[in-house]
Order: sequence, then C-alpha cells, then structure tokens
Amino acid sequence: MTTEKTSGPGLEDVIDARLDENLTGFKNELKTEIMVEVTDMMETLILSKKETATATTTAAVAAEVGREASPSSTKQQRLREEGIKRIYMIEGWSHDAFSFQCFVLNLENGEETTLTISPASDKDRVAVHLCSSVVALGSIIYMIGGQCPPGHCPEGFEGCRHPHPHVRYFDTCEPEKGWKLGAPMLTGRAGPAAAVVDGKIYVVGGLLDEYSDSNDVLAECFDPKTNEWRPLTVLDYEPTVYCHTQVPYVYDDGKKSILINSYMTKETLYEYLLDEQKWRIFDQTFEKCLNQGTILDDILYTVCEDAKNPLYGFHLSLKQWFPIEVELAKHSRIRVINVNASVFASGSDKLCLVWHYFDFTRARYSNYRKVECLEIKLNKSYSASGILNLTAHQESYHFFHVSSGCPEQIFIPM
Repeated sequence: MTTEKTSGPGLEDVIDARLDENLTGFKNELKTEIMVEVTDMMETLILSKKETATATTTAAVAAEVGREASPSSTKQQRLREEGIKRIYMIEGWSHDAFSFQCFVLNLENGEETTLTISPASDKDRVAVHLCSSVVALGSIIYMIGGQCPPGHCPEGFEGCRHPHPHVRYFDTCEPEKGWKLGAPMLTGRAGPAAAVVDGKIYVVGGLLDEYSDSNDVLAECFDPKTNEWRPLTVLDYEPTVYCHTQVPYVYDDGKKSILINSYMTKETLYEYLLDEQKWRIFDQTFEKCLNQGTILDDILYTVCEDAKNPLYGFHLSLKQWFPIEVELAKHSRIRVINVNASVFASGSDKLCLVWHYFDFTRARYSNYRKVECLEIKLNKSYSASGILNLTAHQESYHFFHVSSGCPEQIFIPM
C-alpha cells in the first residue's frame, strides 16, 4: 500500500491567497510611485515654462562640468541664500577597485552630474576601500579608512577583508585632477564615526585593525595645518567601538563636544568633551536612532525607525524625544528607508532630508536609484501647559534618477 504526501486541505488556496495579497500590495505601491513621479514631472514642466519666461540664465555652480545651468527663479535663489546648494553622493564601492563615482545633485537647478574620480598618480593607486567614512573640509572631501576589496589588499594579505588607515581626498572644485593619498591614520578603521569641528577631523571607533600596534587608539584627530593625526586623550569613559557620529554640539558657554551613539548600545548617547578631552554619558534613554543627525536650537533632528512619522527631534536639555509633524505639498510624501536617510541643517531654520532607494518604475531598476531631497522649514511652539510642539512645512523638493546599482551611498552637503 502506497501512502502519498498531500499538501493538506486548503494549503494551496492559502498560498495562492498570500501570493495574490503580496502582488496586490506591490502593484499598489508601484502605482503610487508612478503617480507621484508623473505629478512631479508635470509640476517640473510647468515651473520650467514659467521660469523660462521670467528668469535669466545663471552660470553653473560646478565649473568642472563645463556647462551652464538651467534658469532658476528669484524665489528659488532666495530660498538658497542660506542653505545647501549641492549634495555630493559618493558610491560605497568601486567597480574597478581604484576609481569611484560621485554624483553631484544640484538643488538650485535640479540637475545631476556624474563624476568618476580616479587616482591622481601611480603613487596614489591604492584600492578604494569599502566602509569608508566621508567628511568635507571646505571644498575638499576626505574618504577615511575602510576595508580592502577582495584580492586588492595594499599590504598583499589574502583572505578576509581587514581595516586600513588610508585616507583619500579630492577637491570638488577640481575633480578632474583625481584623488590623492593623505596622511594615514594611526590605526586602520572600517566605518568609523567622523565629524569636523573647527577645521579638524575627528574619527571615533569603527572596526579596528587587530594587527596594528595602535589598535588601542579609540579616537584620533587630524589637523590639516600640520598634516598629522594625533590620538585623543581618554581621561574617563570610552563607548563601544562600533560608534556612529550624531553631530558636533556647542553649549551656550561656547564649550564644544561631539555626540555619539553606538550600534552595540543604542539606548545610550555618549559625548566627547573637546576642551576637557574626556568621555561621558550624555543620556541613557536615547534609544531611537543610529542615523546621522543635525542640531538646531538645542534640538537634535534625525530620522528614526518609524514608518508613519520618521522625523523626530531630541531636545538636548529636556532629554526627550518629540515627533515632528511635517506638512507636505499635495501628492508629496516622505518615503524614508531608515538606513538610507540623512538629515542636514540647511540655513538657520531649515532641514534637508535626503534618502535613496531602487527605482522600481524603471526597466532594469537594479541599476538605478531614486534620490529624493526634501527641504522643510521648522516651527517650534508651546502649548498652554508648556509642552513643546514641533512641526514643519515643505519648502522645496527635488528628485534625481542616478545610474548606480550600489546600495551604499554617502551624502555630503556642500
């Protein structure tokens, strides 16, 4: 007697129903994306026609691309008088191990320019590393540390990727000259926290090179005037090495610090006091975020793990989180994927939110990313009982289609 295995009564129907449900959800999401994109295209077309009739052509900000920008209206220019003009988006990997792509997103005219940054000379020909941290000092962009790509270890080691101390930099005013090697860090690091304060670069933590003689250096500082790195003196408390920079912070009395939280202990917000050269715990109920943030008027703004309302503010004096209700233009929405979102200050009272994702509305979508830039103006008020209320409304919106299949992109505002 032969016994046949069956799928059970109704199991195939359940599977079919789940498939239909998932397909319906995907179709609805795709339809929404297409509707938003068509609306954006129509609004951009109408605005372009109005601007062409009323505005004169302005010179391009990025002289390296050798072309003129589209006309920009007086209102747009006024909105940009104080704020971010361009965002540089750098790929987190390299297609040939030595060069990388940099996408210049111009928020004044909505244009995108793709640059390929290659080694400036043979002596600079060191494989571009994965998991580098990126900061800007003036017009210079620094790529700090990272892990070597498989088969391209500068020291000739084989096997697993390991951290390196290399620092690469290029001038955004002269990208055609390529990137150069700078003074190396004291120890190799992959994915360190990095921040700029008073013209110096501070790096903290990261995956440290276990073979380095200086792998006990949790944090170090680079001074471009002396072209040297020095270890930060640790007098008190050290956070876990897997750190992420939130933002430099200036107290009312002028004292400065760097706020940091850790991937390992997300609930704790740490602080490195620059003048006193020591660590301390700033808050142990921080909990919410791992993303880069920015500070305006004693409030740290960042994107949190909340799909319905992703933008939050952490009051540094009250040590309390507040959701921010954002009033958007018709058909607009904040589609923020937490790991891909960044928040930057744009002027004295505005934020610029930037995020990216695969563009499913395009053929071969895995080779394209859609980048959205939303600028919002902040409003702070108090209720009769003294409760803080944070709101914001949309000032401007841009989106860009970028030819890149790299899931890791690093944003630098300029």
